[in-house]
Amino acid sequence: MSRQTDKRIPSTTPDEPRMTIAGLLGVPVPPKPSPSLPVSGAPAAPAPAKKWKGPPIEIWISKQGRAGKAVSLLKSNVNGAEAQTLLVALKRRLAVGGALKDGEILLQTADRARVALALQDQGYPSKICGG
Repeated sequence: MSRQTDKRIPSTTPDEPRMTIAGLLGVPVPPKPSPSLPVSGAPAAPAPAKKWKGPPIEIWISKQGRAGKAVSLLKSNVNGAEAQTLLVALKRRLAVGGALKDGEILLQTADRARVALALQDQGYPSKICGG
């Protein structure tokens, strides 16, 4: 068996400019934006998370009445429209299903650490409870 020779084009050095299609056609290429400068239209910084004034949200695991499937129960004093907006934000962030039942937020995941991080990003203190 004979060896095939490497027919790839050698890469350029950092001092050598790379040839682009625009360069071949004679079209001027605009310089790349500096990574330190913010791109126009993009938000400069994320909005600060609101601070929850109540007790920390307790994160429990429950399998009862769910055919052995583990779900996370969030027990807190968050209620009404604020609980619904928190549920929607958590479902989107964690990519899981969930519901609001009897004042508790029910998420279809057993990963309590991810839930705690998502709550922290939303500005809510949390506490992992149970075994």
